[in-house]
Order: sequence, then structure tokens, then C-alpha cells
Amino acid sequence: MKKIIVILALSLSILFPEISDSQTDELKYRTFRRGPKGFRGINWTTKIDDLPDMIYRGFDSNNKDVTWYTRKNDKMEIGGAKVKNIFYLFLQDRFYYVSIEFKGKSIYDKIGEIFEFVYGQPKLVEPGPHVPQNLKKSWSYRDVRIQLYYDADCLLKWSCKGEILYTYLPINSQVE
Repeated sequence: MKKIIVILALSLSILFPEISDSQTDELKYRTFRRGPKGFRGINWTTKIDDLPDMIYRGFDSNNKDVTWYTRKNDKMEIGGAKVKNIFYLFLQDRFYYVSIEFKGKSIYDKIGEIFEFVYGQPKLVEPGPHVPQNLKKSWSYRDVRIQLYYDADCLLKWSCKGEILYTYLPINSQVE
């Protein structure tokens, strides 16, 4: 994503030399302040009926309006890092959440590097009374929150579990 922004900024500076560096920075800021527009080509709020390649997996036991899906032929990797599962969640049939599960410290490290490149420096999270022990890094935007979890306390580092969560906040605020 950063590469696209850089290419866009360079293209704009060539096509419109009167655009200053500060204006390019403003364009970059406006592009990133809301966060990703979706995940793997699916925009936030897309209706499940518009996605024929989704496979129903069930509903949330705490909220029957939240349904879980996987995607046919989904590539089980993030930037070359292998992942176990990718779940797409919908509230009242509108896409708002992604849960990606992985195993191993090396995968956590690789995903962390990729995300820092794409999304910038994360907020490093210290556990506290309202913060899960295994939340390690977080990126927050106006409309989207990305969280990277990792269970660093397990005994075998290659088998430690981790999770990435993408949350579209305008819909997530409606979850009871």
C-alpha cells in the first residue's frame, strides 16, 4: 500500500509540479487517516449476497446477527507468511471484521515487519486491566483498527498462536 502511495505521489508531482511537498503529504495523510477500505478486494459494508465465493461457517453465539464465513480458494498467507485460517465476519449481512489465525514466532515476526512497512509504526500495547495479555501491536485509524496478537508465553515458540484482527469501527460500534 505504501508503494502505491509513493508511486501516486511521484506521479502527481510529475503531472502537477505546482503541488508542493506539503500538499503531497496532505494527500498521503487523507488517504491513510481512515485506514484500509476493506480486505482482499472486499470493501467494508459489502453485503454477503454480493459475494458468491463465501462459505457460511456459522454465527456468533453471543450475537446471532454476526455471521462467520471463509472464502473459496482464499490464499492462506499474508505477505508470504503462512496463516491457518481467515474468517470474514458480517453484521446483519454487512462485512465489518476479519480474523486471521497463525502459529509460530517467526510468522508473528514476519507479519509484524510487513504490517510496519504497509501501515507504519504500530502502537506497542502494554497489558493492563482492559487490555488482553497477548495484544502486542495495534494500528488505529479513524474507521479501522488493526490488532496483532501473539501468545508469547507458550512453551514451544513454533506452536504459539497468534491472530490478526481488522475491525471496521462504524459497524463494530453496532455490535451488542
